[in-house]
Amino acid sequence: MNDIKTEEITFALSKICNSKSFANSGRNSRLLKFLTNKALKKEFVKEHVVGFELFEKDYDPNERNSKVRVYMYQLRQKLIEYYANEGKVDKIQFEIKKGQYNITFKKIKKNKFSFSLLKWIVLLFTSFLLFYLINTLLKTDHYLWTSFFNSKNKTICFISDQYIVSKKEGRHNVFSHISEIDNEAELNIYKAKKKDTAYTLVNFSYVTKMAPIAIQSLSRKFWENNADFSIELESDFKYDDLKNANLIFIGQFSSLHKSETLFLDNSKVFSNNKGRFIYNLGNETIKYFNNGKSDKSLDYAMVSYRKMDNGNSVLFFYSNHDIGVISTTKNFTNQTWLKKFYAQFPKDTKQFNALFKVTGYKRTGLNSELEKIEFIDK
Repeated sequence: MNDIKTEEITFALSKICNSKSFANSGRNSRLLKFLTNKALKKEFVKEHVVGFELFEKDYDPNERNSKVRVYMYQLRQKLIEYYANEGKVDKIQFEIKKGQYNITFKKIKKNKFSFSLLKWIVLLFTSFLLFYLINTLLKTDHYLWTSFFNSKNKTICFISDQYIVSKKEGRHNVFSHISEIDNEAELNIYKAKKKDTAYTLVNFSYVTKMAPIAIQSLSRKFWENNADFSIELESDFKYDDLKNANLIFIGQFSSLHKSETLFLDNSKVFSNNKGRFIYNLGNETIKYFNNGKSDKSLDYAMVSYRKMDNGNSVLFFYSNHDIGVISTTKNFTNQTWLKKFYAQFPKDTKQFNALFKVTGYKRTGLNSELEKIEFIDK
């Protein structure tokens, strides 16, 4: 028994005999008590000892009697059942080895490493769960940008560009932009009107300063959220791009090419014509003109966000001059400003067309104010 005290053994014996496993088995309890008393007295037990002293009349050593062996087998099974359930945390275990009739006792030492490891597992799981809950509850709402950041499809940013024509004057080619010319057909009309066939379209176009400034604002927003986008010219836009990507358009709406038919085609109140936005609701019609000639520059910018039927997102930042696009891309990539903007939205509304009045002295120190907004329900 080594360092196991008699009191500990008798306590363990009482606990076993009063357990559910032994409650309805008087014979197993008597046999266990008998073997325990013999072990405490350090008496060696054989089959006939158990048979004569415990079962008396039911045991005849002269006959081929297997009752004792059966009872011992049943006792072993009951002990296994007990230690698998009620006794699995007992500090002392009773054991009867197969083929023997003597009972032994052993102390169960708790595995400190396993307990410590369990504590670490519980601690790590709790920490992970706490982190997940906090991250979920405090997760930043990126509003319209969420569909770009979480989409499996790529994002393409199309920059509005303007066609350039060339005319031979003497020994040199003179390059210029003519607002009336946006394609080969318009060039032919212009040449017929001017009665001058010297104009030709060149194989490059140009963009204004709003492009690098707006791209910087967009790049910072995407970079902060582990997202990316590619850049292309609006003159290269193809309608197949709508099938495979989320799209962002930035630039002057007066120089639109193929995206013109897509811009504001879902609006019931907004339209654009000859460098102006028009708001028409019932009996109210307002025309918003742009003025970029004076020092106190004025521009009107339209920000339009929509979801296509295939789930891809399309976002427009269009104005007539640079300051409109510069100001609105800066605002819409500012989380604090964006939260205030969305505070006015009806519940579950995501899509919109919003017109902003943008002012700025020599196109610096820009200020924008929301003029009109149209909420689009899908």
